[in-house]
Amino acid sequence: MPEVTAARRRRLGPGGQLWWLGLIGLLLASSARVVDAQQPANFPVPSGWFYTEARGDAPPEYGFMVSDDASSQFWTWFRRFGGAPVLGYPISHRFTYNGRLAQAFQKAVFTWNATAGTVEFVNIFDDLAAAGKDPWLLTAKQVPPAQDWSADAGRSWPEIVAAHLALLDLDPAIRSTYFAQDYPIQIYGLPMGARDFGTVFVIRCQRAAFQRWKVSTPWASAGQVTIANGGDLMKEAGLLPQVAVTPATLTGQLYQPPTATPHHHREPDPDPHHHPDANADPHSRTDQHPDFDPHPGRQWDCPLRYLRGDRPAGHLHQRAQRRERASQRVCQVRSCAAAGAQQRLRAERRAAGRPDLPRPQRPDRHDRRHQRPACRPGPVRPPGPVPGHRAVVLPRDRGRLGC
Repeated sequence: MPEVTAARRRRLGPGGQLWWLGLIGLLLASSARVVDAQQPANFPVPSGWFYTEARGDAPPEYGFMVSDDASSQFWTWFRRFGGAPVLGYPISHRFTYNGRLAQAFQKAVFTWNATAGTVEFVNIFDDLAAAGKDPWLLTAKQVPPAQDWSADAGRSWPEIVAAHLALLDLDPAIRSTYFAQDYPIQIYGLPMGARDFGTVFVIRCQRAAFQRWKVSTPWASAGQVTIANGGDLMKEAGLLPQVAVTPATLTGQLYQPPTATPHHHREPDPDPHHHPDANADPHSRTDQHPDFDPHPGRQWDCPLRYLRGDRPAGHLHQRAQRRERASQRVCQVRSCAAAGAQQRLRAERRAAGRPDLPRPQRPDRHDRRHQRPACRPGPVRPPGPVPGHRAVVLPRDRGRLGC
């Protein structure tokens, strides 16, 4: 990767530097993806193997390990019984099941017999029936319930085996698949029931369920025999501990699925231009005009001189106009009150026989300078602009406002 020298950074400038850093990040991400793509789905570890095929939605570094140690020899017996092509990939870590050390695979569940130094298969479908899952298996998974085998109590072991294996005569294809293994009874158990579901014929065993499909499906062609994933059914039924079926890294860190962010409902913002009283005077509503001065008695020597300059000039001009109109209304009220007082005083003087007061000269009706509110003298400020403020005076208002 080429080196970014100081001279090149000066030539590129700030924008070019950002572009160059983005290109470097893109190359690093691409190389990381290539490394992830080259990483195998399963790989050897000391005294075992690490599988990531059944990790679900977890990242590629998560999975399940099958290994040998002083407590059990699951890896040795896993390979002896055919490995992943026969038993499926591991779907759990080691856990305790009915007082024994166990590990689940897609099509089987191992338990360790410490006395004999060997593994034993869990009767998956017998345990599902004991947990009351037969109706779920029938309706959701098309696995028939077991038949009534109460007559086995008075039979010998060879007679029991012969009676159960007779179910395989119902379907030669399933029978051929069953006896294709060297240890069929140890791996699959004895046949327990059979049913034709129309599109598939199923024979249920103690540890497996054989399915011969009569129609083509995305996972099997017509006439093909498949074996249901009994270990996955135990996991889906909740018979396996959740911690055991959670994928982890080689260091033992369990996968934490991302939690969904709760969606907080937000009420829509009210329309600032809508008000139920549309006919009201817009200049007399303090809720619709936040800049309206509720104390119109306050005056400024120039409405636009000391306003902040960090808002649009048009907004400032409208604000100044509202304040000026409010001041004019106050002055008009005061003028009316003064005129009424003068009229009462003249009436009292005429009643007492005293001369009337001289009437003031009426100004020109077109001269509106008398309507301007008397500006109170503001605080004495040093000459020059006010710190943090600037005068925003429109050219059309200079003559009228005298600023």
